[in-house]
Amino acid sequence: MDVGMDLVGSGGNGVATAVGAAGPADRARGLWHRLLGAAPVAAVAVLTGLVFVLVHRSLIDDAYITLDYARTLAWHGEWGMIPGHPNNTATTPLYVALLAAVTRVTGSPVVAVGVVFVACSAVLVHALRATARHLGLPPWSGLLGTLLLVLNPLLLSALGMSVDVFAALLGLLVLATVRRHAALFGVVAGLLALARLDMMVFVVVLLLGRPGLWRGWWKIVLTTAVVALPWYAWSWYALGSAIPDTLVIKQLLRGWGTWFFGNGIQLYLGKYPAATVLALLAPALALPALAGWAVIRAIRFRRPGPRRLDVPALLAVGGVAYYAIYVGLGVAPYHWYYAPTVTALTIFLAMAVGLASTSAARPPARVGAVTATAAAALLVAAQCGFAGANGLPWTQAPIMSNGFTPADYARMGSALRERVGSAAVGSPDEIGTLAFFCGCEIMDGFSDRGYLPAALAEREAQVGPVGRFLLELNYRHLDRNLRPVPLVYQLRRVDGPGQDPTFTGSSRWATPNHLDLLPAAATR
Repeated sequence: MDVGMDLVGSGGNGVATAVGAAGPADRARGLWHRLLGAAPVAAVAVLTGLVFVLVHRSLIDDAYITLDYARTLAWHGEWGMIPGHPNNTATTPLYVALLAAVTRVTGSPVVAVGVVFVACSAVLVHALRATARHLGLPPWSGLLGTLLLVLNPLLLSALGMSVDVFAALLGLLVLATVRRHAALFGVVAGLLALARLDMMVFVVVLLLGRPGLWRGWWKIVLTTAVVALPWYAWSWYALGSAIPDTLVIKQLLRGWGTWFFGNGIQLYLGKYPAATVLALLAPALALPALAGWAVIRAIRFRRPGPRRLDVPALLAVGGVAYYAIYVGLGVAPYHWYYAPTVTALTIFLAMAVGLASTSAARPPARVGAVTATAAAALLVAAQCGFAGANGLPWTQAPIMSNGFTPADYARMGSALRERVGSAAVGSPDEIGTLAFFCGCEIMDGFSDRGYLPAALAEREAQVGPVGRFLLELNYRHLDRNLRPVPLVYQLRRVDGPGQDPTFTGSSRWATPNHLDLLPAAATR
């Protein structure tokens, strides 16, 4: 994209036409406008950097699985959690690659999470402000959408799970759509496929809703293929599956007792009411706004005002479709699964508030515009207040489902390394943080591919002929004779405090419990 034109041109102020051909005063004025345009991006970068410093100790266990992958790729050039044990359970190849690249520079996967978070937030605010200007909306609506996202308790609770990459790419996808830039749309679609394959739901919805993009269909197909196909072809052949193994693992796990994705919000409302309400308030407000837009759009079909929200509304529809698909899959209610829907609806809400502020010609409309803008500003302030009330710096995420805090697992992992050395240890179901701080061979289905053949056979027995064919196609190059690494020890999580305080802890999710380290033979 042409960043210079985006920051200066077509914003209604006529500066771009004058810069370059006019005198020193006009050039100075153009430079001033560029600086003003860059200021929100710089401010968001500073803000997100500060936010990360305050919350980085609260990364959840699944985030550390991603960090394990990034560290192994950065320092050993291997794709897997544990060096010497190739695997394919990283659901976000693009994010792992980004973290690994930054880790090579900074030396720390945790710092890499912060760098990527800051960069993605800067891309997001730039994309949303550029989209707003293109649609004739106030640029501050793009800043509003960014603030609502980077301060959202649920998204902050999922840092390290690529939610920031999703947000940046969805912002760029909307920008490419409103500009009808087929090549950029294809590049972003390819990156979304690499970020997480199910994010292609948004690509499909926007393509179906904007036939104007179809004229450049070959550019979209070509650029998407160039960006995404090399990885998936290599993964299919070299790793034994194009789609990450987590698809099989998570579908076998299903729900948590009676809790599934469809009713998971009730679980979090009961467990973390304040954080969950704040996290879901913007998406909840977006739904009636989306319905209102649809009614007004139908009544005033040819009016330019409502049509300005067409593309953000399609993004919101994509978020609803994404949610419905996950309800149908019946998977467990991991809180980061809600992030794409929350992101899409929040972006739409910010643009809708921006439109309301430009459509206040009559007194009733002015009252509505002021109310909507004030409510959005209050929500941002409430999110800031909650972040402080959660305790600074954060020691655990406000929404989480781990049995121990990150600090507990860090302490246990360091102690475990001294006890087991190079011996293989079976995980206690949560593996990411322990493996990161232990640096030893902690094994389960996420780190040891030897568990996959049995899991795959179980999944194939559950699905019909079409599903079985697709699984067999995806795993055509998998060695089904793989077996798990023989374990020397097994970690077991037990309710209640243990005799060793090093291996005892708790979290917001779980009451005090502890880990027992047992000989593997004793657990069979």
